[in-house]
Amino acid sequence: MGTNLVMLTGGEPFMKKDLIFKLIEKHDDMIFQIYTNSLLLTKQDLARIVQAANTGLAISVEGLEAETDKRRGKGTFARVAENMQEMKRLGGMVAFSATATRVNMDEILSDKFIQTMIDLGCLYGWYLMYVPVGTRSVLELMPTPAQRIHLGKRVREMRSKNPILLGMFWNDGDILEGCMSPKKYIHINSRGDVEPCVFMHFSTHNIREHSWTEVLQAPFFQRLREKHPFNPDHRRPCPVIDNPQVYREIMQDIKPRATEPEADKVIFDLGPFFDQYSEEYGRLLAQEKRKD
Repeated sequence: MGTNLVMLTGGEPFMKKDLIFKLIEKHDDMIFQIYTNSLLLTKQDLARIVQAANTGLAISVEGLEAETDKRRGKGTFARVAENMQEMKRLGGMVAFSATATRVNMDEILSDKFIQTMIDLGCLYGWYLMYVPVGTRSVLELMPTPAQRIHLGKRVREMRSKNPILLGMFWNDGDILEGCMSPKKYIHINSRGDVEPCVFMHFSTHNIREHSWTEVLQAPFFQRLREKHPFNPDHRRPCPVIDNPQVYREIMQDIKPRATEPEADKVIFDLGPFFDQYSEEYGRLLAQEKRKD
């Protein structure tokens, strides 16, 4: 059906190492990007990935050594650095993946961090913003609207002066003409449930029970495509954190089932938080536009 890029996420995808190697070597006309902590990979595994010539590793870090080891265990950053350097030596595609929070924002946007990632061999890097996916999430870790604007400005500045490709979720909506889902992107969880996004755990169809045509023609995805883009200002692409009323309306009409505990509470129980967040973010963006 024209899909040529597959992203594999976890947990840790390389818990299924043999299956992943079978997939990437069989489907050599497709590109795979695997988000991984890389701790299960040996030098032989890295060589096999590079030999496949169609797979990039986006290796998770929380910052430099102190921040990464604090979150992921002592010695993690050293292992990550070793694996990145080995991929560089082999001529493979390696990237960093950093989740921006209120705690680590300054570090992952620093010149020292980005230069370290370049020196370790990263050809590109992803900045993802911490987003609650359940009511037990720590809302205080989510970057403030002002921090999110700073993140966008700073990453664009780093793009202009560093030999590395940097991408942002969700601050690149103006480049992508809004949210990628569900026109350009769709998520399948480990049970086969087809969801609009890796952060939105709702589904009406499962790939084990329905064809892709049935999935894509489902009322749930049709409604999302009709609503897309979810905001005329593409800098506010997300229907959850930027336009929370969109999901509430669709949820009430379509009633998709939650695929994870508390998923529906993100829409309803956290609704007031996201309403206030999106309003403040929109107000600050309008101020920025007037300055420009």
